[in-house]
Amino acid sequence: MEILKRVSEFLGYPVPEKIQLGDHSIEAMLDRAAIMELIPERGHALFAEKAVILNGGEHVTCIVTVPITDEMCDGHIPGAPILPLAIGGWMLSQCGEILVAHQSRCAGETDTVPIVYEVGGVQSKNRDFLLPGDCLILVGELINHRLVLWKVNTMAWLSGGNQVVAMPDVLYTTISKEQLERRVREQSQKRRS
Repeated sequence: MEILKRVSEFLGYPVPEKIQLGDHSIEAMLDRAAIMELIPERGHALFAEKAVILNGGEHVTCIVTVPITDEMCDGHIPGAPILPLAIGGWMLSQCGEILVAHQSRCAGETDTVPIVYEVGGVQSKNRDFLLPGDCLILVGELINHRLVLWKVNTMAWLSGGNQVVAMPDVLYTTISKEQLERRVREQSQKRRS
């Protein structure tokens, strides 16, 4: 329970006790600036406020906080704004992205960017709507890693304790920033000609 308390204090939100941390130890505590050093998202595309990387031997886990804002829900059901499930999926993929980027850096890959390669699907886990003012506690667990492929299970919980969204078996690949930029330029030129 001590680790749960330390993680909750750093994140600024209570981590639900249902999230089993067992024998995990804290590997890294990341504020927004540290997250921005790991992943390329900026502006409205950067959801994560803080993240904690936990190592449990065979399992590496990332816990991320995302406060839901009015802007995230803007235009989705006027008069009754709720977070679109697709944006919830985007948030979950970013949790896994932080985990993969951190693990890549630990392995010495300092110039790579994680890219979502395959998603099985976003699953709503109960009937709670995600509303402005709520805070999501995102949990990503590294399941497998081979060469440049990473498999992560992700879940989202309301800070009050209910699991609300899951996205299992998300596959990521890592690519060098230079290679990514070159491929985007090439594809952009090709489509314009």
